[in-house]
Amino acid sequence: MRNMTARAEAVAKGEKHYFTGTPCKQGHLAPRATKTGTCTECTKAAQQAWLAARPEKGLQYAAAYRERNREQVREKDRLAQAQRRADMPEAHKQYRLEHYRKKVAAEGREVRAANRLPVTELVVRLQEVHAGKLQYVSGYQSMTDNAVFLCTIHNKETLAHPHNVLRGAIPCPACNHMRSDNENRIAAFLSRFSTVQQRNRELLRPRELDAFLPEVRLAIEYCGDYWHSHGDQESERKNKNRHYDKYTACKALGIRLLTVYESEWLTREHALKRLMRNAVGKGRGKLMARKCALKKTELSEARAFYERYHPQGGDGSGEHYGLYWGDKLVACMRFTFGANDRGDARTRVWTLTRYATRVTVAGGASRLFKAFIDEQQPTEVKSFSDNRYFDGGMYAQLGFALEEETGPDYQVWSPKIGLRPKAHYQRRNIPKRLLEHGMTENFDPETDARSESEMTFLMGCRRLYDCGKKRWVWRA
Repeated sequence: MRNMTARAEAVAKGEKHYFTGTPCKQGHLAPRATKTGTCTECTKAAQQAWLAARPEKGLQYAAAYRERNREQVREKDRLAQAQRRADMPEAHKQYRLEHYRKKVAAEGREVRAANRLPVTELVVRLQEVHAGKLQYVSGYQSMTDNAVFLCTIHNKETLAHPHNVLRGAIPCPACNHMRSDNENRIAAFLSRFSTVQQRNRELLRPRELDAFLPEVRLAIEYCGDYWHSHGDQESERKNKNRHYDKYTACKALGIRLLTVYESEWLTREHALKRLMRNAVGKGRGKLMARKCALKKTELSEARAFYERYHPQGGDGSGEHYGLYWGDKLVACMRFTFGANDRGDARTRVWTLTRYATRVTVAGGASRLFKAFIDEQQPTEVKSFSDNRYFDGGMYAQLGFALEEETGPDYQVWSPKIGLRPKAHYQRRNIPKRLLEHGMTENFDPETDARSESEMTFLMGCRRLYDCGKKRWVWRA
């Protein structure tokens, strides 16, 4: 039976879709169109079948749509390319290179090897285009990989593609007063649910909130991996508490602050949007845990689920417990033995390392945690909540006690390999990182006197600090 109350509420709010939490006749657990009550998955299947039978009509409709919505289509294509570049960087490079070769061949020109200018020619052309206002600093690999440039007017270093810079783009924020495109996208998304103030400087003067929703006391801080990280020991010493200080200042004012890293937004936008919807109180759908089937989940299925629905992704392994609505996984919890523990193996304990849901599942965390306790019979379970996203309220409901609040910790960002956990840059891993960065520097982890931070900065990498964490412990 359809949930007419949910549909009536959607009509009253002017929303295009509503969610009942009940599968349609075809078994799809999906939103329904407010106007017709039809399942969106059924509509999609019908459209695909119609187009498959009339391919020429599909091409005509597609061409007409692109013509009517040229700007929107261009923006969508740009975002799709950005997502592909983040998900499959090597495949994207190959795709761009093939596109470039076809274009050059059509124009009767020669293909430049590896899509690259000599550095000397880059410097000359930079002078011709920008008349000394922008200078090359370091990091040049190809025309479509980020390199560091210096704005001589404001003495600010900035990251940009040489291809764009040589076409006249000005990457210095102080020169063009630009806002991050992703900041604007986040603000536009949240404006669907509540009033959004961008670049609010009143609440934390002189600090700024990228987006603030006064009606729900929610703030968003968008952190570009390059701009919010530290490339030397002096900058790290002075500013590593910057995100933590903003978090504590917001907390003192009763404001929930979500701190989003650029790499996470580019790779897991869906999970972050869902987190933001829930923070605003506009989550989609609701199921009862007691009406779901509980069983162990395979590693591959669990990882894919976390990648889709958890802001920190699915890296890691352990024991996975899932709740299923029909054949669909709707909630999953992971436990890892000995995660982050050091010393004697006899002192190691279980850690709750992930919990994610497809829709709101009332009682889901409690049921999954109880299933783990009943099967494994642990005497102690620990976990950590990241202050960038969560306040740890779930742990209190599960019977955990807050044991410690830790200060800001860091990940390492590199223009060559992206954002990685700090463990990737521990002493034992530095020789491998040096090779990845194309450096011939010798480093012996056992005897070299140089520190991890010195070697990290020597490779041109930067440290990106978070807002601290909370350590929670459950004891039998």
